[in-house]
Amino acid sequence: MRSKVFCLLLVMAAMATLVAGELPATSCGERDAGTITGVVRNTFNQPIQGAAVSCGTVTAATNASGMYSMQIEAGTYSVTASHPDHQSATQAGVVVVGGQTIYCNFILHFDPFPFGFYDSFEDHEDFALEFAPWTCVDVDLSETSGISGVNWPHAGEPQAFIIFNPTATIPPLSGIQAYSGDKMAASFPATQSPSSDWLITPAVKGMDFCQFRARSLNADNGLERIKVGVSTFGTVPQSFVIISGAQALEVPASWTQYIFDLSGFEDEIVYVGIHHCTDGGSALLVDSFNAENVPVADDSQTPALTGIEGNFPNPFNPETNIRFSLARSGPVELGVFDLRGRKLKTLVNSYLPSGHHTTVWNGLDDAGRQVSSGVYLCKLRAGGQRSCHKLVLMK
Repeated sequence: MRSKVFCLLLVMAAMATLVAGELPATSCGERDAGTITGVVRNTFNQPIQGAAVSCGTVTAATNASGMYSMQIEAGTYSVTASHPDHQSATQAGVVVVGGQTIYCNFILHFDPFPFGFYDSFEDHEDFALEFAPWTCVDVDLSETSGISGVNWPHAGEPQAFIIFNPTATIPPLSGIQAYSGDKMAASFPATQSPSSDWLITPAVKGMDFCQFRARSLNADNGLERIKVGVSTFGTVPQSFVIISGAQALEVPASWTQYIFDLSGFEDEIVYVGIHHCTDGGSALLVDSFNAENVPVADDSQTPALTGIEGNFPNPFNPETNIRFSLARSGPVELGVFDLRGRKLKTLVNSYLPSGHHTTVWNGLDDAGRQVSSGVYLCKLRAGGQRSCHKLVLMK
């Protein structure tokens, strides 16, 4: 009798548990997943390739059509789209339902470099085929030629440009040297000629000129040929207006400086593209790219602010004019430092009146020694104010 009562109590307790909804966790199962998909475009309604779309811990990249897709557990999320040369955008309250597809499109606004753009390619990963903030566009889609007896990651694959480090190839190449540092951007010819590859800057604004160094790897199969263009519509090759002339430029087999005037686009957001358009050849090498603006001050008025206004030319060789302003008279210290913060040259250490001033740096340190090519910092201290400006010495 007692055993029957005990069993009855167990059954009643189990029923009470079910009524209260206290089911074992395993009976719920895993939550269903849904799909978030969409297109990321710029303000010109052009697709953005390589944008990152993030939702929680999941991230997807857009393809050449600007499309992305990701699987997300059911729930409510914030979804963010970002790209190196665009302003990020976020959509909050996106509800994901299991087994359903949610469309989430983005329009990203350009985020131009307002004070110039410089890249010696040293900070990019060896042999990378994509290296933001640059955009590489492989129009020919052909496999590429290499260097006989030498190997490196992605050698021979279809590609536009690659971060090439001759010291890291197998075996290391001793006969090829970057213009500055160890790395450069390289475009190897298509095996099915002609080559058609683009290296495109991020968006820049207010630039007066662009400058870079380029060379052909060698002249054995003919010199490399390039065109340089500017686009105000994005990174699509068809949108570029060629500013280097009607004929493609032949690039010598030694480092050569190229300078192009951008002053006609100073009020616009632009992209600068280097088009490798060779039929044959060995490889195009590009290094030390710089887009710069040249600020002009009004000498008729006392400046409202103390600071470095800029230098011209920049990059420079062998000397550059550094312009700075003083809101009031007083002691002034102006010097050149390396990127480690070591002072190389004292340019000004005296009492100066208010107004606009110009001094010259000839690339020598305080000991009279010529410094090497590279990026240096010009620092101003006056009237309790500090200012810093980048100088680029190219030889």
